[in-house]
Amino acid sequence: MAEVTRGSGIRTDVSSRSEPTYKSSGKYNKLVQLGAGDHSLSGSLDGVGGFIIIAPGTTELYPVEGAPISASYLEVGTFYPIGLSRVTGSGTVSLVY
Repeated sequence: MAEVTRGSGIRTDVSSRSEPTYKSSGKYNKLVQLGAGDHSLSGSLDGVGGFIIIAPGTTELYPVEGAPISASYLEVGTFYPIGLSRVTGSGTVSLVY
């Protein structure tokens, strides 16, 4: 465990760092559900490992490379290991990280 001490000023010294005790147990470890709207998958939403269509609606999926595809052409509940850069429309999609 790291030892944290306070010096005479406002500085804090962390003398050592150890590896966290928690290790992820799966290839994917996070789900984010998007509803209706125009979602650019950047910042904290960057790095999508795949997606699952919950309700297609008018959703358009934009892969990192290539042409967009309508969610209505895909099967609901199936995991698609395709990276996305944008999701638009009225449906619901779960992003897998």
